Amino acid sequence: MTEQMSRLDQLQVESTTADTRQQGGPSMYLEFFGLTREPFNLTPDPEFLFLSEAHQEALARIQLGVEMHKGFIVVTGEVGSGKTTLVRAFLQHVPPNTVTSLIVNTKVTAKNLLQNICRDFGIEADYKHLTKDATLNLLYEFILESSFYGRNVVVVIDEAHDLGVDSLEEVRLLTNLETNTRKLLQVVLVGQPELWDLLNMPELRALKQRIQLHYHLRPLDLYETQRYILHRLTRAGFSGKELFSSNAIQKIFEYSGGVPRVINIICSNALLLAFTKEKKKITPGIIEEVWSDFSSGLPDARPVPKQTRSAPTAESSPVPTANPQRVEFSWRWVWLVGGILLLNFLLTILANWISHWLGF
Repeated sequence: MTEQMSRLDQLQVESTTADTRQQGGPSMYLEFFGLTREPFNLTPDPEFLFLSEAHQEALARIQLGVEMHKGFIVVTGEVGSGKTTLVRAFLQHVPPNTVTSLIVNTKVTAKNLLQNICRDFGIEADYKHLTKDATLNLLYEFILESSFYGRNVVVVIDEAHDLGVDSLEEVRLLTNLETNTRKLLQVVLVGQPELWDLLNMPELRALKQRIQLHYHLRPLDLYETQRYILHRLTRAGFSGKELFSSNAIQKIFEYSGGVPRVINIICSNALLLAFTKEKKKITPGIIEEVWSDFSSGLPDARPVPKQTRSAPTAESSPVPTANPQRVEFSWRWVWLVGGILLLNFLLTILANWISHWLGF
């Protein structure tokens, strides 16, 4: 899935650059559809924020967990499911007595992770000559001081699935600061489903036991996909009747699986293709053409619903043939065992006859 997403991102950038250049730039493209700005950019623009039912529930759980000083909160979701959008939504609505640190670079050592948290909190120090223990002490002092003044300290780590075991263990040690009633540091770990696999490792069982809340972001359903597309078009200035037909949206949902980032890529390229064809309505045929261009370079890119998978036929599923050497080997054993049993039977008869003849 990750490889497919990176390939789609690359195609989206290449297509946008080439097509708009050929047709006189983005201004003509936007004017053609009655737009004031690009509606399907991949950047997490807060003005285009769309929270599905799943996103709203995840956001509510994060906010509640932080306010109740739960300690560790984990949110997982597939690539492009809107995890970063969720993080930004949370950071925009934190209470005034909350201080936050957002970490997005997680492919670092444990020492660098702690120092990055310090820097994001605004803690000044000579980090080049600071040991890991000294950095840890700085964070301890900051957390205790913040608690004294009634501030809630929150560390949000995006892309947390890339953290090493050592780094996660250091983060766990930070949460040792607590009173009789609450944790002094709240940690929100956000990452792909691999994060949960990482937390299930035996080395991290102490951290796993401290997780109070875990929520997995599901993709958008068909209705939410339709609302998502209309929401972004409206935010981009569209006020017409219907730019994407209902059947086209159905195709977008089928191909994207309800993943917002893939929806953006398909919709963006569909608009570009329609612009080159001078068509002001996106039809299923345009969506199919866009996805065909993408899926031609992607293995198994087009999803196949389980109910449409046909049973294998005799032609498509060759019957496995037996190994002649294994068959021959098996028959040798049959003859050997049979010979031993026959010999034993004959010896028994011979022994009985001798006993009878000798009068035993």
